Amino acid sequence: MNSLFVRFYLLVIVSIVGGFSLSILLLDEYDFNREIEAFLHQSSPTFLRLQEQEWLLDLQPTDDLAAHANIYSPYALALIHLPQPDTEFFYDQAFNDFHVYADLNDEGLIEAIYPIDNSSYALRITEAPLLLEEDYFDQAIILFVFSLVGLIIFALVYQLNGYAQRLIQVNREFGRGSLASRADTHMPEPFGTLAVNFNSMADDIRRAITEQEVMSHAISHELRTPLNRMRFALDMTRGKESMDELYDLIESIDQSAEELDELINKILELAKINFGASHHNYGKIQLSQLLSSLVASAQTQPGKLKVSLSTELKAIVHGDSFQMQQVFSNLLDNARKHSCSLIAVTLWIESDTVLVAVDDDGTGIPEHQRERVFAPFARLDSSRNRKTGGYGLGLAIVGSIVRNHGGSVEIHESSYGGARFQVRLPLAPTR
Repeated sequence: MNSLFVRFYLLVIVSIVGGFSLSILLLDEYDFNREIEAFLHQSSPTFLRLQEQEWLLDLQPTDDLAAHANIYSPYALALIHLPQPDTEFFYDQAFNDFHVYADLNDEGLIEAIYPIDNSSYALRITEAPLLLEEDYFDQAIILFVFSLVGLIIFALVYQLNGYAQRLIQVNREFGRGSLASRADTHMPEPFGTLAVNFNSMADDIRRAITEQEVMSHAISHELRTPLNRMRFALDMTRGKESMDELYDLIESIDQSAEELDELINKILELAKINFGASHHNYGKIQLSQLLSSLVASAQTQPGKLKVSLSTELKAIVHGDSFQMQQVFSNLLDNARKHSCSLIAVTLWIESDTVLVAVDDDGTGIPEHQRERVFAPFARLDSSRNRKTGGYGLGLAIVGSIVRNHGGSVEIHESSYGGARFQVRLPLAPTR
């Protein structure tokens, strides 16, 4: 068993045993004091009867007190010298109208010492041995209770260790490359929370690895396209004598270079967002103001699209204002590409979440392809070129930024017939 759980088990057992032992000691002292007082109540009448006898003052400690007393007593009686002043007793105080000393003797029996008036002797009354019996039943009960508690604690600790070992095993499997390994979240706290956090981390890692694999294949293809056009244009310049034809080829090379530069910048931007290389200037963002500015800009662009906005004024989130602007600017650009006549932006609050929906009246996105649109270089329509479909990085950037801000983005069917991109973000604290 893991040493942590062994130490925990031993600590619990030692704490219980220590606490129980301390309680027993305190209770024993209290009970012993009560036993002595009970014994004094029972033996004091014997002392009082003997002290009334005149012959008691003539006896010596060596005399047989029981033979002279001629009274029945269940206790052992003896005449002794008065205790020395520095002798310590468990019980040393007044009892009724006389002073009494009481304690246990070497045999574990209670004995009380009653000083005799006008004498240098005292009467010692000792508890009868036959009255003291070992209570093995009580000891057996105590042993049974301790054993039962120990077994229960061991079972609980063993179960906790089992939960920890299951998490460790899943962690090892994931570390060895089994990216589909996930922890069982139906475990008691705090293991359930640890499992949920592990699964969330595993999902993020798997998504990042998948995106990297997709990007590693897609980047080579995307970069090769403008490079091939540049190479083709350069080949075409050979043997061209007409300056107009050369100018057209140089213009094509320049456009391909700009396209290549734009593509590289997009790739670097997405990489910085995914791997945290960008410097976030987090602060409170008034989403209604940000959306109003973007919608106002969209309304001034040429075309017959109608862009509307419905907001709640107190929708404030915590994040990077530049990246938030990227999110909704990309969503508006995406809606503009596929909308027929209108784009509707709606902002509202549900509990502690801010929601922003961007609707269009285009052809929509099939349900089985909705998750794919957030993958880098994803284009749902293979017939579309970059003038209509772009590089397929805009929505990937949206998904990465929203995840980094603790939110999510989903695609639904719009009431206008097209697609609805719905962003969820945590509402910033009011203080």
